[in-house]
Order: sequence, then structure tokens, then C-alpha cells
Amino acid sequence: MAKNTGFLSAHRLGRKILKEMNRRDGLCAFGIQGDTNDDSDFRINAACHASLVRMNVEGEYKYMVDAIYPRGKKINTNMAKMFTNYVLKQSPYSPMFAEKNINKGFARGYYLFNTDVDANLLTGGAVLLRMLSEVPTIPEVWYHMVKAGADADVAVLLAHMSGIEDGKFYINNYSDAGHRALVPTWFDENSVAGFINGKHKNYGKYNVKKRYAGFNGMWREKRGNLMGNNFGDTIYKAWMKVLHDRNADLDGRVALFDHDGQADRDVVVAKLPYKEAMPIIAKILNDYRGGLNVA
Repeated sequence: MAKNTGFLSAHRLGRKILKEMNRRDGLCAFGIQGDTNDDSDFRINAACHASLVRMNVEGEYKYMVDAIYPRGKKINTNMAKMFTNYVLKQSPYSPMFAEKNINKGFARGYYLFNTDVDANLLTGGAVLLRMLSEVPTIPEVWYHMVKAGADADVAVLLAHMSGIEDGKFYINNYSDAGHRALVPTWFDENSVAGFINGKHKNYGKYNVKKRYAGFNGMWREKRGNLMGNNFGDTIYKAWMKVLHDRNADLDGRVALFDHDGQADRDVVVAKLPYKEAMPIIAKILNDYRGGLNVA
């Protein structure tokens, strides 16, 4: 009965957030529900999910309520729903999801998350879902990779270091830790396997810790202690080999970064029409996953 009461209270909080928030794209609106209707706190138009370390709820944290941005404004609705379904029901973050029906959550404008899961798991999943508005190229590229047959878990890693520009697909051997749930150039093979299997460093449950720390590094070994080739280098080299074998036109230049975020050197980035590229990159990703020691 107490759980049902908390669940209903969380829905009331969700409706309150939607009523009061200013629907500016790219900003967050979320809240935490405690034991009673009155025991809740929320943030409207927060810059990111950082306020999850400053929520003012006296009782036990029951649910997190997270509003959806931008509800199809920056990305095709089918893409948005498929990405949301992956994050909340199929990905390693899925234990955070407190409901079953993606369409209902999408229609009403918010989702309910469990707070009795690892705080970094909860925060990382919320941040990954936020890419629908903050960096929509991530779910867009992921969508096309998966539609071409790529494994969804390794595809979401690559989506953080690739994109589609003017109808052409490209990969950068670089990924930004800022405002990202995943940093694939930090991942070695053990880390990728841990991500696929949902095995991560334990920080502590959010309803106990009431804060988070290090969600974008939770799937990997200690930084600077990579075991084997990192994911970014491996996939990037395989992609560049394809392009050079095809004698593709080379255009554009981006900085290649080392794992400490320092500029290393410039490399030429080649592009292919994304419809041509997707089956190729799907095979590269699936071959990589097939070489991992995972189920």
C-alpha cells in the first residue's frame, strides 16, 4: 500500500512539474518524491541533472520524476521512442525504470525512475535519455546503426563519437565527458564487457546516498589503467581502413585527443553517405562485440 501511495504521489509531482515548467528546449525538469504528497522537491529548467545532489526531501526517496525534452521537437518521434525504449527497458540502465509502458510516459511528458538503485546508474541513465534534446545526433546515429543491424549496446558507445552531417556519416576518435553518460574512448574491452553485462562500480543506492559521483566512468577500470585496446581506437581504425580501401574522398579535420583530454594531433576525417555507411559500421561493431568474452 505504501508503495502504491508513493507511486501516486510521484504522478502528482509529475503533473505539477509539467504545469509549472517553462518548456524551453534543452533544459531539465525533474523531482524527487518522498514518503508523502508534501514530501517532494523538484527543479524547473535546471541546466543539467547536477541538482540531484541537492534535493531537499526529508523522508525516504521513493521515486525520481523526470520530464521529457523536447517531446519530438528536435528528433523524429519514432527515433525518440526507440531510443527511450532502449535506455529504459533494454540498456544496462534499465533497472532504474519504474514503469513498463514507454508510450504512456512519452504521451504524458514524464517518466518515473526507481531510487533504490545505484546513484550513478540512475543519474547516468537520466543523462543518456537527456541526449534526445541536448545532443540529438547521439540518438539519431544510434537509431540508424541499430536499424542497420548493429548491436544496441556497442552502438550507443559509438554514437558518442560519431555523427551525420550533410547526409554523411563520420567518426571522431574523441568523446566528451562533459554532460555525457558515456565516454567510449575511456572504455577498454573489459569495460565494454562490463557495460554489456550491466556490471559496474558500486557507489551506493540513491535513496541512501542522496547524491552521485562518477557516473560517466562507472563501467571502466581505473583511469590510466586500460586493459588492452580502447574501444574508440579500435573502431576508428577499422572505419578508416574501410575508407582508405574504398579510396573515399577525405574532407574535414578534427582534433584527435588523448585520454587526458589534451590535443594530440590533427587527423583527416573521412565521410560516407550514411545509408551506405550504416551496414558497414554495423558489421564492424558486431564483429567487435563477437570478439568480447560476453554472453
